Amino acid sequence: MSKVKIDLPPPTVAPCMLFCDSVIVEQGTGKTTLVGTFNGVAAESYPSPPTDFRIYVQLTSFVGDIPIRVVSLRADLPDAGEVYSTSHLVHFRGKLIVEQFSVVWNQFQFPAPGEYVFQLWSQGQCIAERRLTARIKGE
Repeated sequence: MSKVKIDLPPPTVAPCMLFCDSVIVEQGTGKTTLVGTFNGVAAESYPSPPTDFRIYVQLTSFVGDIPIRVVSLRADLPDAGEVYSTSHLVHFRGKLIVEQFSVVWNQFQFPAPGEYVFQLWSQGQCIAERRLTARIKGE
């Protein structure tokens, strides 16, 4: 009995996905410093004031160029509507090398207080997700 080889795309593993105020990459060493990591935001009113929103990501287990889609959804509504998304092409130098990149959404606004989920999509699959709470300041 012969085995049938199924051509499945190799997995893309996301060992890290964080929200932060800033990402600094040192020119000499390539080391990355994350400034002000957080799991939630607070605003006086909603939609929140426009601000630059950063998502730091590490990915591994792939070789070559792969499109990655970053999506923000409302997680606390029955019909989780997409808030915002962007697509990025990430170059992987080797299967065991951890590649890192940061996404900056300029002038991003949270439409309302509540629970949001941020997802990484690759090759038609959600490979990672991270939740974030948006609340009224002082509550």
